[in-house]
Amino acid sequence: MATKYVYPQHLVRLRWEELSSIERRNFANVALDLMSEMANPCEEWALKSQTAALVAEIVRREVHLWHELLPSLVSLSGKGPVQAELVSMMLRWLPEDITVHNEDLEGDRRRLLLRGLTQSLPEILPLLYTLLERHFGCAVNEAGKQQLDLAKQHAATVTATLNAVNAYAEWAPLPDLAKYGIIHGCSFLLSSPDFRLHACEFFKLVSPRKRPVDESAPDFDSAMRNIFHTLMNLSKEFLYKSGSSSGALDESDIEFAEYICESMVFLGSSNLQCIAGDSTLLPLYFQLMLGFFQHFKLALHFQSLLFWLV
Repeated sequence: MATKYVYPQHLVRLRWEELSSIERRNFANVALDLMSEMANPCEEWALKSQTAALVAEIVRREVHLWHELLPSLVSLSGKGPVQAELVSMMLRWLPEDITVHNEDLEGDRRRLLLRGLTQSLPEILPLLYTLLERHFGCAVNEAGKQQLDLAKQHAATVTATLNAVNAYAEWAPLPDLAKYGIIHGCSFLLSSPDFRLHACEFFKLVSPRKRPVDESAPDFDSAMRNIFHTLMNLSKEFLYKSGSSSGALDESDIEFAEYICESMVFLGSSNLQCIAGDSTLLPLYFQLMLGFFQHFKLALHFQSLLFWLV
C-alpha cells in the first residue's frame, strides 16, 4: 500500500512546477482528503506519517496555500485523537527544510518558506498548545476510567504534538514560544513520567538559543528567565531527592536528570546574562551546577563538567 504514495510525492517534489495553479490547489485538497482517510487507529504509523509528510511537502512548495488549508486542518484535528495526531505529524514535517539542510532547496525558496512559516506562527503555535492541553487531559481522564486503548490514542497525539513543537524550538522566536503557551505547556509536561523526556528535548533545543539584538531582546530575556526557573526547580528537586536517599532513584530518574543537566549546561553557557543581575537566582544556579558536578552518578558529573570548562 505504501507504493500509492510514491507517485504523489514524486509529483510534488519533481514536477510541481508543471501543474497549473488550479491543479495545485486541487491536488492539495485531494492530499488533505487522503490524510483524513488515514485517521484510523488501525492504520500503520508509517502510512500516516507519509500522508502527513505529503501534505507538508505541498505546503512547503506553495506556502500561500497554508491559510487556505488551515481551517480544514483545525477542523480535522478536533474530530478525535487519531486525526489530531495526523495534523501534528503534518505540522512536524512542515518546517523540515528549515531545520534540515537540503541541497536541493534554493536559498530564495528557503527564505520564502521561513518567512511564510514565521508569519504563520500565530496560527501554528496556539494550535499546537491546544492539542497538547486537550489530549494530555484526555489521556489522563481515559486512563483513570480504564479506557486504556483510548488513553493510548490520546497519548500518541501528545507525543506527536511534542515532536512537532520540537521542530519549531530551534528557530521560532523565543518570545513567540512563550506568548502562545508552548514553554508553559512543555514545562507542565516535565512533571509527567510518560512525556517528560520529549518535553526535555524542547528545553534542550531552546536553552542555547542566541539572544537577539533587536527590540525583542527584553521578551527573550523574560522567556529565558522562566526557563531558568523551571529547570532550576527540577534540578533542586532531583538533587534533594538523590541526596536524601540514593535508593529512591531509578534509571528513568537518572536519565531525566541527565536531560535536565544538559539543558542547564546550555543555559549557563549561552544565556547566563539573563540572570546575571539576580542576586538570588545566579548563586543558586552555580550551587545546583556544583551539585551535579559532585553527584555520585558519573554521567551527571561529566555532563556538568562541560559548563565548568567553558
